[in-house]
Amino acid sequence: MNPYELLIELLLTTRRLRATWTGQSALTPVGSMEFGLIPNAQPAILPSTFTIDLQPLLTDVINGVILDAMALQRTDELLPLRDLLAPADFVTLSEGLYDFLWQEAKARGGGGTERGGAQKAWSDPDQRLLRVWFATNRQPVDVVNLAQGFDVARSADGLTYGICHVYIPESHKPGSVGTPWWRRWIRLQPDD
Repeated sequence: MNPYELLIELLLTTRRLRATWTGQSALTPVGSMEFGLIPNAQPAILPSTFTIDLQPLLTDVINGVILDAMALQRTDELLPLRDLLAPADFVTLSEGLYDFLWQEAKARGGGGTERGGAQKAWSDPDQRLLRVWFATNRQPVDVVNLAQGFDVARSADGLTYGICHVYIPESHKPGSVGTPWWRRWIRLQPDD
């Protein structure tokens, strides 16, 4: 596990879901909850173990974008859990996660007042960084760490699901396919 990560384990034989999260240290989990899956849940479309990055959520708590557990429930990161858990269990998990993230934000000084260093919170006021859900039939280079990418030549036996972050430059026009390198070089726009 990595720092500020939520590990989801689908225990299919017992039809349960275990959620474990880490804080600043990835070595020791700081919280864990286990719930039963709802009767009509379709966990087969998800891998039996997957992770959700809590760092963007922590940044949103620090910057005041996520103000309570209800706002946390509406985030894209927790979308797969909404379809697997009963509403009361989803609320319980969201409240536990929000309490943890709020304590971490408070420990960092909250409000994004921290200066310098790798811990500096980044915010996206223009909403140009988008979370995109994807599915691919390409074989992962490393099955454990999907961040390594996918093999262009090999096809997997099934689909691999994930989330990627896509940055849309300020100069992007809807319907365009991008700017040629030479035009970007002439204009020297830092966001291209």
